[in-house]
Amino acid sequence: MGVGDMFKNKNILYLIVAMLFLPVLCNAQVSTYRDAHIENNALTGRGMAMGGAVSAISDNPDGLLLNPASMAGCDKYRLVAKSETGLMDVNRGTALVLIPLNREQVLGVAYSRIGVENIKIAKDTGTAIEVAGIASYAESGLFLGYSYQPDKRWALGITLKSYENVLDINSSLYEYGNAKGTDIDVGTLYRMNGEWTLSAGFRNLASALSTDGTISWDTNYRESNDFGP
Repeated sequence: MGVGDMFKNKNILYLIVAMLFLPVLCNAQVSTYRDAHIENNALTGRGMAMGGAVSAISDNPDGLLLNPASMAGCDKYRLVAKSETGLMDVNRGTALVLIPLNREQVLGVAYSRIGVENIKIAKDTGTAIEVAGIASYAESGLFLGYSYQPDKRWALGITLKSYENVLDINSSLYEYGNAKGTDIDVGTLYRMNGEWTLSAGFRNLASALSTDGTISWDTNYRESNDFGP
């Protein structure tokens, strides 16, 4: 097979492109897990495959995080259970269920956790770098969402969220950094026609309204979640 014939075969071409971009995708995955919070990642495999671009899709379990109104249209029970381990000991698990109450209303409940195990804490003794201890970090969230669809074009939604961050480390090495907090997401979805859908929402509304912040750390420090449209 010549070079020209090889590139005429689309499957071979796709394989070559995938091999070239695989290191980039792997590095991007690690960066996403380490730097982004739970709410900035899709809950389902479908949502992850689409890069989280599912906020304007109906009957959407990921709507619990991205736009609660997009859960509208679900007419069957949906159950999602996902567990994965990425590079650098990053692990993630999700359990989710969508419950259609009737033709207009959908209820969604999910628990998601993302964590990093076996974090080595280094200590400089002056003559060498030694491992002083092992730590782990985990962020978990419980989500309760509700979507209401008054007609076939419009849908409204709200999600109540509860967060917890846990840093398991020897207090003599580092100050504890555990935190808990709650917040609210709101969203809407409008189907213009059979081809176009518009969606809009506001994330962490309580943080935007609170002057003290909705996250409370065990060091008595309070802060707000990232919020905005």
